Amino acid sequence: MAVSPAEQRTAKDLLTRIGRDFAENRQKSKSKAFETYQRDLATNSGTLVMGGAVTLKELTVLLMDLEAYMKSNVKEGETAATRLQKFLCGELGDEE
Repeated sequence: MAVSPAEQRTAKDLLTRIGRDFAENRQKSKSKAFETYQRDLATNSGTLVMGGAVTLKELTVLLMDLEAYMKSNVKEGETAATRLQKFLCGELGDEE
């Protein structure tokens, strides 16, 4: 199934908005920002996948990684910023 240019634009615009909202929310509350980011990705998964922004597998892995990240952050007591830095630098292995 081919993705139309309009679907691609919609998915791109949506992903841009989700990313922008996440960045803005991190300034207020990092833990809440991750919850909102995960919810926004999941809620809009159909548009993101069908618009070609991400594959279903990529989105599923991301949502699972975000869940694990949020749980481990609470469990270990590290700040969200520290955990995000480790996550983005590939320093978080399969600790779960």
